[in-house]
Amino acid sequence: ELGAGGGGMLACVLHRCASLRSLNVSSNALEAGAGGVLCASLSSLTSLQVLQLHTNGLGPAGAALLAPSLPAHARSLTHLDLSSNGFGPEGAVALAGAVGALTELQKLSLGYNQVGPRGGMALGPAFARLAMLTDLDITGNTMEKEGGSAVAEALASTTALTALQFGYNQIGPKAGQRLAQSLPVLSSLTTLGLSESHLEDAVKEELRRVAPSECNVIFG
Repeated sequence: ELGAGGGGMLACVLHRCASLRSLNVSSNALEAGAGGVLCASLSSLTSLQVLQLHTNGLGPAGAALLAPSLPAHARSLTHLDLSSNGFGPEGAVALAGAVGALTELQKLSLGYNQVGPRGGMALGPAFARLAMLTDLDITGNTMEKEGGSAVAEALASTTALTALQFGYNQIGPKAGQRLAQSLPVLSSLTTLGLSESHLEDAVKEELRRVAPSECNVIFG
């Protein structure tokens, strides 16, 4: 683990690594302080294609510091993993615009950040801008009906998706029905995770019916 001290030292080094293409500092207990300093230094890495920052406890403050650095990678970043950082609704709102600017993204992981309904409503429009996205993991964010519906509507624009992990969000039947409306255009989808989605049997059947024939729909 780098911890707070190591995270700050790494941030100083990164300013001299403009050609770096991949950075993985996951599971290093950076938290908001050191994590924020590190996140602020990322704008200098203009060739970055892969950024993995999961499980660092960045929290809402870290999300707010990370957001301004992300647009610098709009033409390069293809893989972004920010899962398990406890962003909460405030962090999701802070990140939404920046995530939506990353139009070359192919893989995005935002699972287990407790973004809630408000966070889901903020992130939905951002996802709609990610036309290149093939793999989206937003598991375990308790988006419920409002956030789940916003995301489900946005997914109609992510037509390149092959894998969607949307489970443990308790989206309920209304958002499930909205998802069913988006599924027919996701013709490349092969995996759809919907565990603990609080869906009625009729909604589950409709989702199975409209999903691509080769898609494995998992209700758990």
